Amino acid sequence: MAKLNIVVSGGTGSGKTTLLSALAGTIPPSHRILLCEDPSEIFVDHPQLVRLEGRPPTAEGKYEVTMGSLVTSAMRMTPKWLVVGEIRVGTAALWLFRAQMSDHPGLSTIHSESPETAVDTVCLLAQMTEERVPFAATKLLFTRAIDLIVQIGRPADGPRRVEQIVQVEPALHEGEVVLTPLWQFDGTRDVPHWQRLNDLTRRRR
Repeated sequence: MAKLNIVVSGGTGSGKTTLLSALAGTIPPSHRILLCEDPSEIFVDHPQLVRLEGRPPTAEGKYEVTMGSLVTSAMRMTPKWLVVGEIRVGTAALWLFRAQMSDHPGLSTIHSESPETAVDTVCLLAQMTEERVPFAATKLLFTRAIDLIVQIGRPADGPRRVEQIVQVEPALHEGEVVLTPLWQFDGTRDVPHWQRLNDLTRRRR
């Protein structure tokens, strides 16, 4: 798998976790993976996998392990890849941005029905932290940290499928994140078919 930062976006039951597991399974065996989850859902058969799992607080409100703290700890463990099960809180989003801008490619998921709303959701979550990052700044972080969004869905008349793959352009346009469609599911044919719309241009060393 190319050294790209990928967010898998989809609704409830669309197969985000399954696709993320499949993608993580293609990472070379020599690469160390730090997997952060809350709760544990992802199965990855990999010899260099280190799994970190969050936990709720006790009845006394103690010993909570948040997703934000997991990502922070993972960064100290020199991962080659950082995998976040699902971005649900702002600290996880913010630390994921930082990790992926510091030569740590990663995979993550977000609950969203389209690539556009995935961008807004992640940026809003990143804004909701103690650091109070401005919304405009979170968009800039998104463009620098994320390369691809894979949108999956589960239509009423068919099985789960990848609906669209978009490239996140590395610069904002008039303050907005620019998404370029690369592949689009073509529902007009009798057999599953994806139409190639543009070439991938983002690359990382």
